[in-house]
Amino acid sequence: MMHPAFYYHLFFRITRPAIQKLIGRIEDQVTTWHGLGAFPHPMGGKAFFFHETEIGHIHWNGHLDIVFGRELTSELLTLDRIQQHRFVPDRAITFPILKEQDIFFAISLLRFSYLLKLRHTYDDVLMMETYMDNEMVKLPGDLKKILAYPVN
Repeated sequence: MMHPAFYYHLFFRITRPAIQKLIGRIEDQVTTWHGLGAFPHPMGGKAFFFHETEIGHIHWNGHLDIVFGRELTSELLTLDRIQQHRFVPDRAITFPILKEQDIFFAISLLRFSYLLKLRHTYDDVLMMETYMDNEMVKLPGDLKKILAYPVN
């Protein structure tokens, strides 16, 4: 049996084709990253996984949800564009993707989450630092500052 939220989000999939195209464009870019795949989300939408760890998901209504933990969530909520997650407001964020201009920041948030997972995955510190430096250039300034401080 499907989660009731699946049917709620299904409504958006049917009635908001423009948002579905934005989600498709994000999926096309994100799934080119090393070790990343997209899968159906149980509540409707796409979930993005790095190996077996979710880096975020987008519901069919265009809401990008990412769990960052208490400290980073608090820091990210200082950015005007990011909202508290409805059900886990102290540990996760929501970013509504409603128009073309939202794609870059949505991809940046997913890249941010991806880089945090990478940071804790690989043992080769020098290789990881080089890769992180190359990837950080692609983030907007406000996310670069947050990622720059050590995160556990």
